[in-house]
Amino acid sequence: MIKITASINFWGMNFKPTRVEQETGLIFTKKKEIGSIGANSRYKNQPLPYGSAQFEAPETIEWDKQVLWLANKWIGKINIARLHGAEDVHFWIGYFYDTQCNCELSVEEIKAINELGIPYLFSVYQVDNPGEIS
Repeated sequence: MIKITASINFWGMNFKPTRVEQETGLIFTKKKEIGSIGANSRYKNQPLPYGSAQFEAPETIEWDKQVLWLANKWIGKINIARLHGAEDVHFWIGYFYDTQCNCELSVEEIKAINELGIPYLFSVYQVDNPGEIS
């Protein structure tokens, strides 16, 4: 195992990330408000017709504690995001490995993710050059 990353991602045609931050006290790692100018793909240099946000654990949280930390931060708050337009909310976990990949979630992590009531995505990536992962 080289690295684990985890985030909770939010998206919606009427999603307002700043309002969610104000109401929950949680500050998104990345966010795009409706009407902000797109940086790439379909809406490059155009106003976005949707809002989106990502919430990640800070680097000070050890990689093996990130999943539980994230889940605990959002337990009881996901509905606030939905009230402010979040249509798609999911928990994403990425495992990056070089030689062998054994992925495990603890019972506590599974319970906490389940309590959020959102789907989770689990991606696994083989890394040929571990120095490329930051």
